[in-house]
Amino acid sequence: MTAPHAILIVLCRGINAQSSVLGSERVAIMAALNITHELLEAMDEHRAGEENLNRLNDRLERALAKTRQS
Repeated sequence: MTAPHAILIVLCRGINAQSSVLGSERVAIMAALNITHELLEAMDEHRAGEENLNRLNDRLERALAKTRQS
């Protein structure tokens, strides 16, 4: 069993335990939506971190350029 498959099974069981009314297709869709939401949040955090690193790199480059001019 692959890691993504195992994660999907755990999510489906958790969703199914919360509501016994949902059919298996709906449980799978809910799990897929949850995974997609978590992925999008992680991508946003990664993008924000990358932007912070780029700003820090720019500041460092400017500081180094000033010391070279002195």
